[in-house]
Amino acid sequence: MKPTRRQLLLGSTAAALTGPLLASRAASDRPMKNLIVVVADGGWDLTFSFDPKPDLEGIEGPYVDLDPEDPQDVEEIRRWGEITVTCNDLRRRQVGQFFEEWSQRTAVVRGMWVGSVSHWIGRRRVLTGGDDLDAPDLATRVASLSGHERPLGVVDLSGHGRFANFSALSARGGARGQLTQLVDPTQRWPMGDGTPRNPLEVSVGEQAAMDRWLASRALRQRQDRAMDPGRIEALLQRDEARRRARALVEHSSALQLSEDGDDPLNSQVKFAASLLTNEICHTVLIDTGNNWDTHSSHHFQHGYHDQLFGSLSQLLHHLQGGGILDHTLVAVISEMARTPVRNADGGTEHWPYTGVLLAGAGVRGGRVCGGTDDRMIGVPVDLDTGLPATGGTLLEYSHVMAGILEHVGVDIAQEIPGIPPLHGWS
Repeated sequence: MKPTRRQLLLGSTAAALTGPLLASRAASDRPMKNLIVVVADGGWDLTFSFDPKPDLEGIEGPYVDLDPEDPQDVEEIRRWGEITVTCNDLRRRQVGQFFEEWSQRTAVVRGMWVGSVSHWIGRRRVLTGGDDLDAPDLATRVASLSGHERPLGVVDLSGHGRFANFSALSARGGARGQLTQLVDPTQRWPMGDGTPRNPLEVSVGEQAAMDRWLASRALRQRQDRAMDPGRIEALLQRDEARRRARALVEHSSALQLSEDGDDPLNSQVKFAASLLTNEICHTVLIDTGNNWDTHSSHHFQHGYHDQLFGSLSQLLHHLQGGGILDHTLVAVISEMARTPVRNADGGTEHWPYTGVLLAGAGVRGGRVCGGTDDRMIGVPVDLDTGLPATGGTLLEYSHVMAGILEHVGVDIAQEIPGIPPLHGWS
């Protein structure tokens, strides 16, 4: 998906006009960091990047695809701090380039157990940190605790957002359906006579009259002491939603999204950085746009990794250029990984041990937390140091997500009590 300025306006205004206002626990007094969550949906194979397994029997990673007739097709392990990376300058050049440039601002997590090989369950767990069907995703939770001074809390460019009860703070990139007719007067559809018109378009004077009537009615209803408290709260929510919609319109001129044929993922990262730099929202969700679920043609993982790491480098450059890299955490996640051995179709199946890449604000560069053994199974870790430890704890998705929330400023003792966070990378 390549979101446009108009699409953001439509998506967010529609959400604001229809969604309930947030009612959540207050955040701590310290300022919250921005958060960008990048989703590699389908399940990435980290032997192609930051969990190398060279020449191991029973692990058919990128080495299987080497062309013996091409002397430039070479897989090699390179190290930046503690991070070892499988690099191939012919197939995945941008992977090595990313770590060469950004390893001092990047940490990785290996061997994170998701506890399922279901896409649906895995997505829920890595996005929310738990199994509650009604829980918000990490970006939405952080936005809900970041204050209400920005027009929006979270913008979802991925389609994976789980807004729960917080839709008044949220927007999806783009909107289709009848609401676009209500919020975008530039939309036109052919009428019966073939003339394109918007049948719901109103004049400035008509809109002003409706606004005055709505405000007057809301005032009368609030003054009605017999009114149900829930109804009063709903009116307050509606007023807040309108305020956010108007604030977004006022800020929209600050958004500069290229529509010159950029790669869709590059457009998303540029847009995300612009949203945060211009203080439109606190958090953003992005999808890579690729289907990493390579049950066949596993060699596609080369190109997917190359594109992802090239776009991540651009994202960090945009954040740095906007002066907000030190205040923004980027978390790259996938709901699962891939089986070590390929199937008869040259693909792989689902695997419950995956990893996370973390970059930006407060990240201890060059760090590795967790690990996998020679069978690609996660090893026990010390949650305080992040290091593998005999007799340690199985590193679960909930530990990593709790660590992310804590890092950006969430009081996890209040928000997700009883879940110990993974430290060692922050």
